[in-house]
Amino acid sequence: MRHKSGGYIWTLSRGIAVRDQFGTALRMAGSQTDITEGKIADPLTHLPNRLYFIDRLESAIETARQQDDLFAVLFIDLDQFKMVNDSLGHAAGDELLIDVAGRLRTGIRTGSRLGGPAQSFVARIGGDEFAVLLGHIVHESDASTVASRILERLTEPFQFEGRSMFVSASIGIALSSSGDTAEEILRNADTAMYRAKSNGKARYEFFNEGMRERVITRFEVENGLRKAIEEQQFVVHYQPIVSLSDNNICGFEALVRWNHPERGLMPPGEFIPVAEESEIIVLLGRWVLRESCRQMAEWHRSFPLLRPLTISVNVATRQLSDSRLVEDVESALADSGLSPQSLALEVTESSIMGNAQQTLATLDRLKAMNVGLEIDDFGTGYSSLSYLQRLPFDTLKIDRSFVREMTTGNGSLNIVKAILQLAHSLKLEVIAEGVETESQSCKLRELGCDYLQGYLLSCPVDALKAELLCREVSGAGLISHASALVGAGNPET
Repeated sequence: MRHKSGGYIWTLSRGIAVRDQFGTALRMAGSQTDITEGKIADPLTHLPNRLYFIDRLESAIETARQQDDLFAVLFIDLDQFKMVNDSLGHAAGDELLIDVAGRLRTGIRTGSRLGGPAQSFVARIGGDEFAVLLGHIVHESDASTVASRILERLTEPFQFEGRSMFVSASIGIALSSSGDTAEEILRNADTAMYRAKSNGKARYEFFNEGMRERVITRFEVENGLRKAIEEQQFVVHYQPIVSLSDNNICGFEALVRWNHPERGLMPPGEFIPVAEESEIIVLLGRWVLRESCRQMAEWHRSFPLLRPLTISVNVATRQLSDSRLVEDVESALADSGLSPQSLALEVTESSIMGNAQQTLATLDRLKAMNVGLEIDDFGTGYSSLSYLQRLPFDTLKIDRSFVREMTTGNGSLNIVKAILQLAHSLKLEVIAEGVETESQSCKLRELGCDYLQGYLLSCPVDALKAELLCREVSGAGLISHASALVGAGNPET
């Protein structure tokens, strides 16, 4: 029913016919009950729900056609919501959603909760997904202004039982001109949101037609990944890590490749970002961990005279928040027979800071098992030095972006010096990754770096070639120069 304010309410109508003694209907008796709150409002956040949003969006489309009007739809998805639910429980997740709803309300031009189609409002579409209808905008920049304001409001920490949580959002924007129906425009905004996620999260993107093809490709890759896990299409490549104290190989980093039946060997950049958006990354990471431990244990048995090598395995953000991670590590070590001291797990700054308290508990359990812990890509995230002191790391990896720019005179050399000084003051060893030139190698040695990794020394190689390197080291003992390793190749992936 149309309300006098211009909006609509939903009613439940009950009625019976009142009849005379002959059965003839004389009048109707009954009632009408306002059930708007239960029908079109989300019971948790009390925002309008998807049903109401689609209804208002259809009205906005009709108005735009009649008045040559412009409006926009913003599709908002939280970036780390699953991690909050998994680590702190659903109560924390509910509190987070309620808080987000409040911030979204204040981030747009608000009108009556059930106002007319020209007004702007926010709705909860489902789960951790929200949508905003911005009515009567003049330029597309009006939509980007609102999106920026929302992102800014979400940067402030969320509080739950004395804990601070940092949760960002990715936003997709579709203008009214991008589609003919409500479902199509909403789907286009959703598509743009996924583009924002793939471009680094905590940002917004406008929909364009080129995105549709990329979404189809992404869908095909995701389906292919599920099949690839079932059919064991993945292989692990190994990149040597060399100690600067004796120029010897001291370990390898495990890097997964997809041996696609049609496209051949695919580097991780083409499928890992897709895997990270779902539970696929947990399944894939579990397999890489087990295979890497098995392979390293086999090398230990094959080369008993060789110094014990370590294997470094990357742990994705979703894995770090997965309750089975410690159990997976225990199982991989037990099944392979590999010593815990020969395994190192690499985690990134951003995955640590997403939920530092939960991460600290997990890392402490792994440290108690004598597993090595490495902080990867240091200097590229939003690290907290107070947490760096508390987290039980053994090794810090300098990101390749700093190493690459060391000799360009743009300040990266000073950053590398500062990182080395900080790490050594905290009793951490340092690996510089992405080393591609002799000048970089010499400078890092001069600065007191502990280990090098990169294409100057070796590209990532399959298990057979890595084994040849081990045989060479076993026979010759010392590796005196980079040419003794596998030749350089394309930039590291």
